[in-house]
Amino acid sequence: MGYKRRHGVVAVIDALGMTNATLEVYDHFLQARNELVKKSFQRWPIASGSAAETRNESKTNIYFHSFVGTLIIAVELLEFSSESGKVSFPTDSEESDALFYGMWMERLSSILGDLLRDALMKGIVFRGALTAGEYIIDKKSNSILGPAINDAVAWYKAFDSTGIILTPHASTIVDYLRLHRDIWRSIVKTSLMLKGDRRIEQYVVNWPNAFLKGDDSEEDISESNEQFRLVLTQLEIPKGTEQKYYSAINFFNEVIDRKLI
Repeated sequence: MGYKRRHGVVAVIDALGMTNATLEVYDHFLQARNELVKKSFQRWPIASGSAAETRNESKTNIYFHSFVGTLIIAVELLEFSSESGKVSFPTDSEESDALFYGMWMERLSSILGDLLRDALMKGIVFRGALTAGEYIIDKKSNSILGPAINDAVAWYKAFDSTGIILTPHASTIVDYLRLHRDIWRSIVKTSLMLKGDRRIEQYVVNWPNAFLKGDDSEEDISESNEQFRLVLTQLEIPKGTEQKYYSAINFFNEVIDRKLI
């Protein structure tokens, strides 16, 4: 094979309502999206050290690729260092690989939650999918291809709501790791709608937690709820898309009611 096989966590996101946009709208959108991504990923060094094993160091590469209104974010996993030494990824252990994939899905989900919140505040509504696996990159043509990309693209196209869904493959990793650790603040399971009026139970990025900032006091929940409702008043809701926004409201309420903060 001529290209290096890369392993990592991949997110594919796009903005709703961009299919028939004018050049002026695209110009505004691209500037806003670039600012949002830059702002969110300024937190990457912090998020990368937010897990319990903060004494350890991980080596990753992040790639961004865009087409039309769609953005692909690929975090390549390279190396994990701890007191016991350095471990290259992928390892010889399925258990270790699942742990690394899950750890980085959680960290990327935390960043994506902030991105979705900040985008809503600018009137941009994102939907997308998150997965883990293999891919290749051709930097000369700015191309990124592979099973992980196909998995994420297929599921973000099937997702009929706002937010970011974890693909079934990514969900199996979370399910396995939850046998050992049940608290995943940036990833939660909920009931959601797919195209074709099909409803399933699936993991998603816990973007309401970005509004709530991990604080479950009554005062902060009330302030965050008010902020979220105010943001919604600034959004245009074209006829036929209202169910996506109702789903977002229901999910926000669910996170509060279940205290998934």
